[in-house]
Amino acid sequence: MDFTPFDPAAADLGQPGLDAEHRGQIELMNRVGAAIAAGAAPAAVAPEVGRLAGYLDVHFMSELIAMRERGYPGYDAHVAEHDQAIELLHRLKERCAAGDAQALLEVLGALNGWLVGHIHNADAAFVRYSGE
Repeated sequence: MDFTPFDPAAADLGQPGLDAEHRGQIELMNRVGAAIAAGAAPAAVAPEVGRLAGYLDVHFMSELIAMRERGYPGYDAHVAEHDQAIELLHRLKERCAAGDAQALLEVLGALNGWLVGHIHNADAAFVRYSGE
C-alpha cells in the first residue's frame, strides 16, 4: 500500500509554539500512515489514532480559549471548522475498528488536507487578528 508522508513544514505560520503543535499533529498522522503502508493492521495503529485524537482535542481547546480571551469575532466559524476535523477523526477511528487499511489511509489524507487548509486559512486569520 502506498503512502506519501505529509509535509510538517506545510503547517508553519511563523508562530513557533503553534507551528510545533501543528507539526506534531502531522507527525502523528505520518506515523499512522507509514505503519499502515508497512503492513501494520489497522488495530495496531489504533493507539496512535487515539493519541492523535487526544492531541487535536487539547490543541483545539487551547485555540478556542485564546480566541475567547481575545474576543475573536470568527470564533463560531472556527468552532464549526473544528467540528469538521472531529468528524474526520470519528471516521478515522471507525476505519481502524473496521480493519479497512485503504480507507484508513484515505481518511488520513482527508484529515491532513483539512488540517493544512485550516491552518493556512482559519488559524492564520486568528493569528493576524491577535497580532501574534
